[in-house]
Amino acid sequence: MKFPESDRNPENAARDFYDRQYLGVEYSNRDQAECHGMMPIVSDFVVGYQLKGRKVLEVGCGRGAFQDLVEDYTGTDLSSTVAKYFRKKFVACDATRMPFKDHTFDAIWSIWVLEHTPDPEAVLNEMRRVIRPGGYLLLRPAWHCRWWNCHGINVRPWCKLPWRYWPAKLLLPLLEARWFRGLMVIPRRIWLTALTKFSGRSRLWWKKLPGDFATFWCSDSDAVAYLDPVAVCLWFESHGDRILSVPSGWRRLFLGAPALVIQRGDR
Repeated sequence: MKFPESDRNPENAARDFYDRQYLGVEYSNRDQAECHGMMPIVSDFVVGYQLKGRKVLEVGCGRGAFQDLVEDYTGTDLSSTVAKYFRKKFVACDATRMPFKDHTFDAIWSIWVLEHTPDPEAVLNEMRRVIRPGGYLLLRPAWHCRWWNCHGINVRPWCKLPWRYWPAKLLLPLLEARWFRGLMVIPRRIWLTALTKFSGRSRLWWKKLPGDFATFWCSDSDAVAYLDPVAVCLWFESHGDRILSVPSGWRRLFLGAPALVIQRGDR
């Protein structure tokens, strides 16, 4: 993972990066309520599960685009610079160490966040800890983040790209082709499903990405985790939770980039 030369501590580097982004322009459009691309999905989640008056937590809230969707809202983010945008409760903290008691919240949502955390499984464990049994969780990371975005290979011109990345830039049309990505993803999903079914495996499968906290090349160039929705579904189910938003069985092998709605079990 690449960090600014002045700071090799991963957590501090990430915090400094997001402090800069929230004070700058790259993240601004994504955090405005009136144009946030996920607003319809989060709104439907609130209405569909009658959460308007319930106690709700947002993990990785940014500037708080969704804070007015419910009455009892708490937002958390690694960056403290966003506090000035909040009219409701805000807590600056690491998502793997949230300062809340067990079973505090009736619902949680987290949008475009999990792929930016260096230990996604620890974050999911922490979410399960602070949500009550029977509570609802809405998860929509940026699934399948590309390692080449972390280096800006897709946006940097050839003349400014280190030569070691030239083969990847040349192969981008193949790497981005849906049929090729399916060829890479579906066999792994079959293997993960079989492994979970026959061994009861509960570890989350994910891959580390070389997120760039020095330069914002493009969307998700700061991602540090490649996540697959099927692997996340299997992880929750192995903990006794229910997946409410996507099909089960063989149809799950062909999932694209869904929003996951999970109901926490009693375990």
